[in-house]
Amino acid sequence: MRAHEIDAWVKSGAYEKILSGEFIRRANGSIAEGPHPLAGAEGEGGAAAAAELAIVAALSRAYGVHVAPRIPEHALHLALGAFAEPFVQDERAVALYDDTFSGTGDKGVLLSDRRVFSHSRPKKGVSYASLPAVEDLPGGLLSRPGLRVGELELRFHTRDVRDSFRAAIAAAVAVHRKAP
Repeated sequence: MRAHEIDAWVKSGAYEKILSGEFIRRANGSIAEGPHPLAGAEGEGGAAAAAELAIVAALSRAYGVHVAPRIPEHALHLALGAFAEPFVQDERAVALYDDTFSGTGDKGVLLSDRRVFSHSRPKKGVSYASLPAVEDLPGGLLSRPGLRVGELELRFHTRDVRDSFRAAIAAAVAVHRKAP
């Protein structure tokens, strides 16, 4: 019985995905730490390295945002499981906005060096290279300030955090659009 289940699993293509590197890694292995492995490279890899630097610069002083390498592993682990798609090879988590009171990380916004993720559309990351525009969403009496990024709606506790994320995402988009 067990051999039949393993055989079905292999035939489903799941084993090939693991061999090709498509699987959820441990959270601490996904955090951007040290120089990007593709720094100085051409194309998408080099753009990812440059985007990482731009995101860190834009969000380094934003209140309530965890920026690499100081992203709590537990919160990132829950964000990766709750609303982020599996990272591609060499993709790194750069910033996490935890939108929970308890700090669990299962709601919020995650920026990698290649994509943006939000709990508002779980498992639907948007690539910086494909983003048409970043649009401000006003906050009001019953809603918080936010951004519309492609299909995603990102909400933040203050306009300052929203503005910092707008700058970070705009910088990442600009870098990825320049890549050949």
